[in-house]
Amino acid sequence: METIELSELVRNDKDIVRIAKEDPAVIIEKMFKIVDKSSRVVDFILNPAQRLYYENRTPRDDILKARKQGFSSLILAIFTVKFLFLENVNVVVISHEREATKRLFQKVEYYINNLKIKSGNKEIKVNVKLSKKTQNNMEYRFTRVDENGNEYEVVNTFFIGTAGNKAFGRGDTIHYLHMSEVAFWENPSVVMTGLLNAVPDDLENTYVVKESTANGAGTFHHLEWLKEMEGDSVFTPHFFGWHQDPTNRMSLDKFKELYGHEFMPTQEELDLKIKYNLDNEQLAWRRWKIQSMQANEKYSKEELFKQEFPINPEEAFLSSGKSVFGEDIISFYEKYYIMEPKFTGELIGWHNPVLQNNPDGLLKIWEEPQPNRTYVIGADIAEGGHYTAIVVIDRVSEQQVAEWYGHEDEFKIAELLARLGTYYNNALIGVEKNNHGVAVIKKLTELGYTNQYVRRTIDKITGKTLNEYGWVTDKITRPVMIADLLEEVRSKRYVIRGKEFVKQARAFIRNSKGRPEARRGANDDIIIAHAIALQMYKSIPQINPNNGIMKRDYKPKSSLYNILNK
Repeated sequence: METIELSELVRNDKDIVRIAKEDPAVIIEKMFKIVDKSSRVVDFILNPAQRLYYENRTPRDDILKARKQGFSSLILAIFTVKFLFLENVNVVVISHEREATKRLFQKVEYYINNLKIKSGNKEIKVNVKLSKKTQNNMEYRFTRVDENGNEYEVVNTFFIGTAGNKAFGRGDTIHYLHMSEVAFWENPSVVMTGLLNAVPDDLENTYVVKESTANGAGTFHHLEWLKEMEGDSVFTPHFFGWHQDPTNRMSLDKFKELYGHEFMPTQEELDLKIKYNLDNEQLAWRRWKIQSMQANEKYSKEELFKQEFPINPEEAFLSSGKSVFGEDIISFYEKYYIMEPKFTGELIGWHNPVLQNNPDGLLKIWEEPQPNRTYVIGADIAEGGHYTAIVVIDRVSEQQVAEWYGHEDEFKIAELLARLGTYYNNALIGVEKNNHGVAVIKKLTELGYTNQYVRRTIDKITGKTLNEYGWVTDKITRPVMIADLLEEVRSKRYVIRGKEFVKQARAFIRNSKGRPEARRGANDDIIIAHAIALQMYKSIPQINPNNGIMKRDYKPKSSLYNILNK
């Protein structure tokens, strides 16, 4: 077969550099080979989903997808064109685990080793000389001729690595970045921040793509997607469902052969047919694919199908992780209870704090304090990079009336709590004293705020009963407080207003040992704050006859209402 050196091709065809920069699909479809789903070597012609994305791509994209639609193949092909035909570019591709990284590298190698261009009815092999090639890194050197006839050397690099690896490429600059299966990365926010800071702000000459299937609601990946959908991100969201892959269909004759009867859509299938403009061959494939799934103790066949082959973003995230609260309950809260706050800002002053409006403020208020009402406050204090979450409940209506969620030091949090407690009629405050909460409780006491939750303990040496400020979350209290919160939420008695709760509730799952906790990469600060506040709501009031200070002793599942009606 006739061959041609890539450097000669670039030197003789000046348009190819312009095409590589502006419309790389032209080069891909004319020069690239790919192995299709039937293991055949074919020309790389973009499929409908790939073409739809390609025509709507931006310099910063996030692709959420069903499986096996070829987006990784497309992005790698685009980046290979940039690597081969442009000058002085660094390409970086990061995957979620080592084996996937290896497969991505092999795919790029296949593109480069099988480059061909058509001349009439024959194909001409295009030779590429890589001056350096390691397991996950390629460096390409070639000679160009400038306008004055002077030769100069061009060096490009293509690095493919695994999330968590510190060596992401040559130098500190990345021009083309592909982050593959980001939903499955460990510490995605940390790794992604480092990568994105290495990409220049030049939107004309850089290109960044996040691409992944979903891995549960409430995760970092999910929360970033929600920000993108709201326009609060530099990334543009793109979703592609299973129905956009033209190969996901089964002939009706094949269906009859397999099942022994004609395909008749169910009501659910008819609804999907109308909503997504599907045909019966697509629905026949869907039914067959669902029945081919292997159900387990966690997921039904249909849930597994939706996890692998979602038809919309909501289905993608919700089907890939079950919340302990239950999606039906979370959806109820989202529809009927969650609402925008009436006020956003901060409290100013001490003895009689007043509200100061600030659209960027972290304090959200749904209901201002009412005379002769009793309020309680639960506070989960930040540790290890998490958020501090504060929730205020009206003890009469069992309704959330205020919330603060953000980052501040312990002293500022204590001041905030003092103001918030004073504002809400000297509310009972329960601060989780684990770790940094101790400093908050100490400062809150120094500020003169005495209506704090009191925990009764027994001194192991003297046997005396001790009263200590602060709520302790441990192996005894945690299961009780979570169970109480679940009971109140599932019964819909507890009225929660803040939308942060539904985000975190969707990612609050049971781990392999059955313990309810936030999914890896997600937060549960608001959930814990609600659980503490609810325990304050359920505490028994007791007046100290010596100084008149109101104390609260912890007794699960007891409430002021029950005590007064005994």
